Amino acid sequence: MKTSKIDLLFDKLDSRREVTPTCMDRILAIPSTGVSTTSAAAIHAAEYWTKKLGKGGAWLRPVQGIALQTIADRKCMLGLIGVGAGKTGICLLAGTAAGAQRPLLLAPPALINQMRADLEWWKDHFTFTPPLLVSYGKLSVASGSSILDDYEPDLIIADECHYLRKPNSTRTKRFRRYFIDRPTAGFIGVSGTVTSSSLLDYAHLLELSLRENAPVPLSQYELMRWAATIDPKGEPTLADWRLVWPLVEWYCSDFFNQPEVMSNEKRRSTVRAAYQTRLVTTPGVIYTQQFSCDASLHLIRHNQITLPLEIAAALKTLEESWCRPDGEELSEASQKSAVAKNLSIGFYYRWLWPDGQVDYEWLEARSIWNKAVREQLTYRSRPGVDSPFLVQEWIETGGGSASLRSAWSGWSQVKHRPEPPKEAVWISDEIIDYAVNWLLSQSEPAILWYKSLAIETALEVRGISVYGAGSPAPLGESCAASILAHGTGKNLQHYATALIMEVPGGSLCEQLIGRLHRPGQLRDLVAFHFLDHTWPLSAAFKKAQEDARYIEESTGVRQRLNAARLLTMNHKRERYNE
Repeated sequence: MKTSKIDLLFDKLDSRREVTPTCMDRILAIPSTGVSTTSAAAIHAAEYWTKKLGKGGAWLRPVQGIALQTIADRKCMLGLIGVGAGKTGICLLAGTAAGAQRPLLLAPPALINQMRADLEWWKDHFTFTPPLLVSYGKLSVASGSSILDDYEPDLIIADECHYLRKPNSTRTKRFRRYFIDRPTAGFIGVSGTVTSSSLLDYAHLLELSLRENAPVPLSQYELMRWAATIDPKGEPTLADWRLVWPLVEWYCSDFFNQPEVMSNEKRRSTVRAAYQTRLVTTPGVIYTQQFSCDASLHLIRHNQITLPLEIAAALKTLEESWCRPDGEELSEASQKSAVAKNLSIGFYYRWLWPDGQVDYEWLEARSIWNKAVREQLTYRSRPGVDSPFLVQEWIETGGGSASLRSAWSGWSQVKHRPEPPKEAVWISDEIIDYAVNWLLSQSEPAILWYKSLAIETALEVRGISVYGAGSPAPLGESCAASILAHGTGKNLQHYATALIMEVPGGSLCEQLIGRLHRPGQLRDLVAFHFLDHTWPLSAAFKKAQEDARYIEESTGVRQRLNAARLLTMNHKRERYNE
């Protein structure tokens, strides 16, 4: 009988095994499935579940059908499902498909009202057990520490599960602790942007959903070494490359090159390709390979704007001396980057100290206390002490280490002093006026996307309709909208043109573009313009592109930043250049 290549590979792995199977052995032994969300099986599943649960007048998409079938078969799923592909229906029907008695659905705070409206529509067209709807925000506050324990869900569905991306955040710790206490509870996570820049963003979600069938190391030490080889900013050693190399050999048994003879860039792309194949062929993982919108997509750089002298001078000073225009010296690269982006638009933030008297004692005590709390929650978190407020309560009742109590002692003596307000100082109005003029010149309704409150206020002063935090989604007029408030989850396909004033990271950029480039878009072309006239803004866009490449190469989910046609605005000729 002829020996297959995979058998030879496992013989090779067996020869390496000393006493017990390794983490890699377990991962490579997980069965492989390859059900496409556009396959005949997916189409059949959509027909089956539409007939089983439907009341008439609505039909499930193939991706929804195969997702529900996967949930029915395995009682779990991690859905790497692109923006606009149909996550809402999956989340609402998942409890019924899994046979759950008490399903609970987590959703972002900004989407709770929309999800309630969607729930009513789905109840009119399908028969299912409505899940208890809970905001991620409720898991973050002190009163939310018992919300899961009180309801005792047997299945938790996480819509936009990247909200659980940070393993050390209060909400994620409470979430994970529930499954430790109730190991039989099921978990389903769904997101089009499950990762932003690291395998560590979602490895814990894979483990919660798939348990022993998770295609990642369950050992934190080995997981960190895998992340070093896959992540954009990873710094692997040769030993790390050798650790993950059996995955490459599994991915392509004809692959004879060893990591020692390859460049770092080639090693990383090879490992990502192997990992992506292992991830998307793992039973319980569903991913989309196509966009949910057929409209063409253009990204248009505005990099030929004449830079105001005030902005150019401020950026030069910041780059050379790390000083803001008011003379404040910055100490961290993250602060410098944030200030540089703000200056690119024409403003910066500063404290408004009464009578100009800086309270250095307050600043130092605040910094020491924040650092101590951050270290406590990161390295020594415990039940009932998993948020800054609860850490404070714990210390006041006699708990905490000597260093934590010392930090609190210093801060408690000055914390009663009022925090000075911040003010935005504008050094130039030319860029904000440029954006407003662009918006007013559009022949069809368009959106200005922004993040900073200073920009929101400046736009309101200029008479632009602004949709910020707590406001409903834009309805169709030319307006400005907050990326943080409306950049995820909202259905804005009645727009086809937008200008991004402050480019976010790759995963949030994908979500943002997906507000317009989604099902229901009637235009043939969706155009996203973005400001790119300074080095900080160019660096932000380049970083977003790198994030998008990492996401697509490692998870297989196509990213709009990679697929869009990139053009440059030619102001002199009023057209676009390649």
